[in-house]
Amino acid sequence: MSIKSDPPIEEITAAFREIEDDIPDMLEELAVFSDARIAGITVGSFMENANPDPLLDPANAPPGPIKIRSGRLARAAASKPYRGAREFVIDLSINERMMKWVKTYFVPYAALHEFGGVVHVPVTVRMRRFFWAKFFETRDEKWKWMALSTKTEFVIQIDARPFAGPGLDAAAPSITLQAEKMLFGLIDSVLTKRLD
Repeated sequence: MSIKSDPPIEEITAAFREIEDDIPDMLEELAVFSDARIAGITVGSFMENANPDPLLDPANAPPGPIKIRSGRLARAAASKPYRGAREFVIDLSINERMMKWVKTYFVPYAALHEFGGVVHVPVTVRMRRFFWAKFFETRDEKWKWMALSTKTEFVIQIDARPFAGPGLDAAAPSITLQAEKMLFGLIDSVLTKRLD
């Protein structure tokens, strides 16, 4: 025995058109949710407060999460302004197949933390004076040798301490779940209206 059913194509098409009109608003709401979720994970899991002890040399910091000193990068990651200015921009583009969400940080050292790199610092007369002052203050030989160095620049290798990529990766499952909930909720509301 077989049962044949012809679905009401016009009704299904009309229902999808209703959903289609609401999708940009839903995606905008999803982008706000995503930003908050990624920010919470990024700052909470991939950054930590630096040791407030001024005697500890930050250059000798153990490997691990980014150490928060000023909080500028953490505020940018959390989408909060720094000194009244936004140091990030979120570009949201939506088409019929996907949502593309790009957050750009304007903090000068954000990419250096994310990807690592080499910094070339020119040695100036003022720096040499500072090194001598530190040597006379602490009697630590490293300051003396830095002041006497014949180098014209210091080359500093910064290891990558990613925060944005891992934060996005860690937030992806909850963002996907939220997107599914929102989409199914939208479909359910349209179908409920049509059945009533």
